Amino acid sequence: MLSYFINDAEPMPTYNETSWLDEHSAAWVVFRYRLDSLMRQFGEAPDWKRYYRELYNDDAAGWQQTRKSLQGFAATAREMGVKLVVFNIPELRELKPYPFTDVTAKVKADVEGLGVPFFDMLPTVENLDPSTLWVTVPDPHPNGNAMAAFTRMMVPELNTLLDGLCRDQGKGCK
Repeated sequence: MLSYFINDAEPMPTYNETSWLDEHSAAWVVFRYRLDSLMRQFGEAPDWKRYYRELYNDDAAGWQQTRKSLQGFAATAREMGVKLVVFNIPELRELKPYPFTDVTAKVKADVEGLGVPFFDMLPTVENLDPSTLWVTVPDPHPNGNAMAAFTRMMVPELNTLLDGLCRDQGKGCK
């Protein structure tokens, strides 16, 4: 099972230069993190919707690498004789209307083109107040409420997959 999120197409960051303080002072690292957070909160706010959408430009390096990685996951699963399934976790800041249906469709087309089932979990949360699904207001990662909603979709789909493996291939049977 692969849980996919819209920022998975971000290029892998590299950290070429680190200072002596970066390497030896936890206080310095925490201070820099806090400073970065303040700059993000009170500085010029990036357009997060544009940022995410641009990750999926056909020529974007991160999207190209993501596509290769998805192909690699699918190939490895086939070689190992295992089933792969992808669950798409929606961006939780805005749910209705969802601003990234085009991005989800693009990822879905690639995943299903590899012969891998794709499940969009947006329907499990789209009628809920987005703020009830976040860890905190400045951190819109999924909280327990969101994870419970996602689980209500995932468990039946995974059980169906496992039942099929047991029935058809004798795998996963008790």
